[in-house]
Amino acid sequence: MFEITPVLTAGLMLALGVAGALVFDAFKMPAPYILGPIVAVSLGNIFELPLPMLPVWFESIAQIVLGFYLGIGITRKNLRQLKIASFPAVIIAVWSLVITFALGFFLYQTTPLNLATAVLSSSPGGAPEVSIVAVAVNADVATVTIMQMARLLAILILAPLLSKVIRSHKKTVSPARSYDHFNPEGLEEVSSNFATGDRIRTFFLRLCNPGLAIAVAGGLVLNYLGVPAGYMIGAMVAVGAASISSVKIYLPPEQLRSASYIGIGLLIGQFFTREAFIGIVDIYPVVLLLTAIMLFSCAALGLAISKITGWRLSVCLLATAPGGLITMIALAAEMDLDPFVVSLMHLARLITVKLTLPLVILIIS
Repeated sequence: MFEITPVLTAGLMLALGVAGALVFDAFKMPAPYILGPIVAVSLGNIFELPLPMLPVWFESIAQIVLGFYLGIGITRKNLRQLKIASFPAVIIAVWSLVITFALGFFLYQTTPLNLATAVLSSSPGGAPEVSIVAVAVNADVATVTIMQMARLLAILILAPLLSKVIRSHKKTVSPARSYDHFNPEGLEEVSSNFATGDRIRTFFLRLCNPGLAIAVAGGLVLNYLGVPAGYMIGAMVAVGAASISSVKIYLPPEQLRSASYIGIGLLIGQFFTREAFIGIVDIYPVVLLLTAIMLFSCAALGLAISKITGWRLSVCLLATAPGGLITMIALAAEMDLDPFVVSLMHLARLITVKLTLPLVILIIS
């Protein structure tokens, strides 16, 4: 009898992810290397294919690689944006608390959910991050996760499509520029030298460069310090600092960036299980109402921040979207929507949620 080994199941999951990315790319879908694997793995889960849960180290590697690419896009002009970004970050952090407790108390009054579960189900912090808080305060983790996953599903469907529509109708240049429009400092000389070399030699030299070592070191440090998405943020900060300091960092193969997007897509897709979809269907009236209110308020906030800062509306909408930190930054990177600004906004919100919610919930409970 044919035995399904862990290697085969992992290979099946990887094949699904790559196939999904290629199909989405062929049909010119937005963010194909993230959304394609998510849809492919989700369908695999629905049809009960033997797909494994990816190991912890897989997520760590994907975060570091993504953080590396975000870091090489950081320039001195980005750093000058920090002052401008501080005010929107405060607005988003305050809005996160207001919308969380307003919707949380509404759910608490209108459903059988206890207070902790209702509040965390209404939080825009993202499924992995909020689920950790749910465990800490003894909330119903399953319900919290289902509500968060439903919201993330809506964001993954709407955000890329909305961004594409906005771009097609209004092509403007704003202070919030995209990764692909950067001329990364410290990379120009190295990448031009590589362009004339042997392709195979160039590929491996770009793959084995000091920038990746710097990214690993930065990721390990911030993860050890307990920073949310520490591997990604640490790699981004370390590589960004090195790039601005004129450290010679080789631009890695483009295939590595695509692989990191596929990896992030696989990580997200594995949580859209058959049970999660059934759970969403079971409480769909509450899910639809809560998701609609959250998305409408996010859109209004994104529009307001765009007016205040002059940033592109598509960047601001992604910066205020109620999804997970890693997911939103990865989407911003693949869609060229200034992942630096998006990461600042989501990090401010996530830190506010993680520091405030557990204490407030324990007090009012």
